[in-house]
Amino acid sequence: MNPRLRIAAKTLTTGALLLLMAGCSSNNTLIGLWQESGGTSVEFVNSSNLVIYPTLLPEGDSARTIPGEYSLLDKSHLRISPRGDNPVIAEYSVAKNTLKLTTPEDGLMTFSRIHDRQAWEQWAKTRVALAQTNLASLPWAADLPKALEQARSERKLVLLEFTGSDWCVWCMKFEKDVLAQPDFAAYAKANLTMLLLDYPQGKKQPDEIKQRNAELKAKFKVEGFPTYVALNSEGREIGRQDGYLSGGPQAFITKLEQFKKQSR
Repeated sequence: MNPRLRIAAKTLTTGALLLLMAGCSSNNTLIGLWQESGGTSVEFVNSSNLVIYPTLLPEGDSARTIPGEYSLLDKSHLRISPRGDNPVIAEYSVAKNTLKLTTPEDGLMTFSRIHDRQAWEQWAKTRVALAQTNLASLPWAADLPKALEQARSERKLVLLEFTGSDWCVWCMKFEKDVLAQPDFAAYAKANLTMLLLDYPQGKKQPDEIKQRNAELKAKFKVEGFPTYVALNSEGREIGRQDGYLSGGPQAFITKLEQFKKQSR
């Protein structure tokens, strides 16, 4: 299973809250807005055979959507087809105020019906604002030489984040589930110097940043997003995480600590 093919995804980049309802028509029967305890929400739409996630979209040169189509195969199965990935089959059931989805990658996810859309929208905006604050507080360096210099002086690791910030769903989910969490922020400030290497499809970048990012992508043989490459203070790779990693910040911290021990 492609680690990037996870349906419990929500973008957490700068911008306003938009409800992604692309493809819906007046013939649809909206069963409801549902919310998982961890924060993921879903619009469950019948009749036109679509299930669509309300998504937090970036504001910039243009609002970009990242839709996925979810075809109802029968009364208990969905075909999930996120953009750019192969479809998977998920089981689903709806009983009273509970929606359950089960996929090979995510396992069982239970959603509760949300009756107050306005309250949910405010809740979602608050989560995004908090995540943005946490991400901004991470120990980012301006470029790789400065990151390595800081790592040597402070005896830290360098963590390179290769991402597609305005199109890669699983990059956004990793940021939301791991990087934007307080536990990871505390670990990063004490142990890491970080460098963001972005490969957007819609955002404009200076030519020198594009060239630098392309060179580093080739140097570290990055083939997909997200990819996280850990370096020692001399610039030698000591480990990497390809794609999404489940388990929240602690799972990623454990992996980084393993890289550190193996490099000694």
